[in-house]
Amino acid sequence: MPIKRCATCKRLQTIPADEWKYLDNTGPYVCSRPCLLEWIATHQLPRKAMLKATYLERDRGNEEYSEKLKLWFRSKYEKYVAEDLVAFGCAIRYEEVGFIIGRTSVYIPDFFILDHCLIEVKGKWGVGGKTKMRNFREEYPDIPLIVIPWNLKDEFYEGREDVIR
Repeated sequence: MPIKRCATCKRLQTIPADEWKYLDNTGPYVCSRPCLLEWIATHQLPRKAMLKATYLERDRGNEEYSEKLKLWFRSKYEKYVAEDLVAFGCAIRYEEVGFIIGRTSVYIPDFFILDHCLIEVKGKWGVGGKTKMRNFREEYPDIPLIVIPWNLKDEFYEGREDVIR
């Protein structure tokens, strides 16, 4: 089975083969919700890095509403991550910035954490998703980006009243 090292605690973690497909192989990996929060706290987004961003209007068909945040999200996983980030003290923007990749593609991260980083919450990778992620990292190496993989979802779902298992 493949092994990944957490970018925060440095612990080695064995990843079951059926979960490997959910991971971002081009960037840092965090093994838990506490490690994610520490990773965010220790990263600083260079001010001039965001000059490369395109700011977007929020007008998408989202399905999950957060009463706490008064925002719509594409999935429960994104909603729970957003609620936890705000509870942690992060100032978040949801799908409000995009980055031109190459000549024809745009990458829109799920979250822009003001002054810190970008966050992508990932369930299943769509066609070309991993390629787009790799291309983003190559074109914007100075922008910290972390992908929260599907195998961490239980930590964000824990204790939620609206979770159906």
